[in-house]
Amino acid sequence: MATYTDNRSLANYGVFAGFVAAPLAIAELLIEITRAAFGFAYHGVRKLARAVADRQDRKATMRELSALNDQMLADIGIDRADIPYVVDTLRR
Repeated sequence: MATYTDNRSLANYGVFAGFVAAPLAIAELLIEITRAAFGFAYHGVRKLARAVADRQDRKATMRELSALNDQMLADIGIDRADIPYVVDTLRR
């Protein structure tokens, strides 16, 4: 069975192949644009979710270290003033 884009079958109906090929090309282009847009949105949402999770992890680590007394911090080699620097260094 001939396809609709087959020039011979289209000619039997008096249809020029370009009348079918052009809309198909436009449809394929729209599909590719849609895929690209959804891919961009998907990656953007993933980056945002990762940033939120990283911030929550940082806050939790800061909270846990800040809850330790000065002697406990000294035992692990951290000064209270250095907690933000240490947390940021741990995440790299």
